[in-house]
Amino acid sequence: MRKLIPILAALLLSSGLAQTQDPPEIPAPTSNFRYSIGGVLEATLRLNSNGTATGTTSFTLKFNGSLGTEDFPDATFSANLRSSFDAATGATRINLGETVLTAYLGDLDLSAGNLIINWGSVDVLGVVNTINPIDANSLERIAIPAVRATWNISKSVKLEGVIAPGFTPSTLPTAAGAMPATAPGVTIVGQDPTLDNRPTATLENAQYGLRFTSALSVFDGGDISFSFYGGPRHTPTLTIKLNPTAQAGQFTAQAVLNYDWIHVIGLDTNLTIGSVAVRAEAAYTFTQDPNGTNPSIGNPSLEGTVQTEFTVGGINLTGLLNSRWQRGETGTPDAFGINLGLIASSELDARTTIAGAWLQSLTDGSGTIRPNLSYTLSDGFKLEVSAGLNYGRLGSSLNPTGLFEAQVRLGLKLSF
Repeated sequence: MRKLIPILAALLLSSGLAQTQDPPEIPAPTSNFRYSIGGVLEATLRLNSNGTATGTTSFTLKFNGSLGTEDFPDATFSANLRSSFDAATGATRINLGETVLTAYLGDLDLSAGNLIINWGSVDVLGVVNTINPIDANSLERIAIPAVRATWNISKSVKLEGVIAPGFTPSTLPTAAGAMPATAPGVTIVGQDPTLDNRPTATLENAQYGLRFTSALSVFDGGDISFSFYGGPRHTPTLTIKLNPTAQAGQFTAQAVLNYDWIHVIGLDTNLTIGSVAVRAEAAYTFTQDPNGTNPSIGNPSLEGTVQTEFTVGGINLTGLLNSRWQRGETGTPDAFGINLGLIASSELDARTTIAGAWLQSLTDGSGTIRPNLSYTLSDGFKLEVSAGLNYGRLGSSLNPTGLFEAQVRLGLKLSF
């Protein structure tokens, strides 16, 4: 454990004290534990192009504490407790967000709790950050119970290891289960409840990961990382099971969700070239069906993303290029996808920020546009207006529903 830096009191002896030899006053010891409590109150209203409206109010209580000196603590603790109310359904949820206890043991940092592991270099369409599931409604990572150890081998080299004993799936935006195409003489007369084959929380199903990071001296500096992940896939593989009924030729359809075991090898890097930041990631996913012979198991895939960041005329620009290959099922071609993206943001003044994001699939023509405007009313009080527009044909990668969808979001956020 890092040595606690002792608090040394400066003993100021006046000439009078020196003459009388009075003993100096020693200040009482002070506590080396510090903490802060804050919170975020958010109210969001969403207006959809289909005429529906949804409203959510949430409150997040945040606690941060540290033990030891301010610059070199022996341990830190942070906790986030979130409660939310959905006005449309009347449902109230309380859940524990990212909550971490970290002990600093010399060159070893040990963390445990409800963790969010941020691996990778790319901000959007990252392919290396595979440990935490995703909430498809907010596109945020979901914290999971885990233990992480970081060995700081030197100032420029470190090794990280993570193990998560349980399993938490990604949150799907809608219930899975479009009715399948059927052969002649087969009629679907109903739909059975979804069969969710979620892995049990056993040591055998524990997720684990390793990441090695080293600094680079090329160009104007940067780093490179190699990572490995093993565990069930957070997004399930969907198949449709036909269950026969008492009537010949009639069946009920049942969606079956399987969480395949995968291994992911990843590479990511950050580079600075003059005034341009370049970030890149690539990952290959191994599955238990390498040849694509079992439709209930996902197939191997290779995906990569390159991101560049630069500033032109006071506008911060981020360019994205994403490409993905996945092996097809037996008798079907492999799947390819290429996406282009552009993100722009600019501070109009000290209080107002305008931003926008556009993502376009070059493979199937689908896309999404996301403008955003934020205004800070006062310290910690912010108003946000954003919109989302999805376009593309049915079954496309960025608009699978095939509907021309638009959404406007109004949000108020108070932080304290």
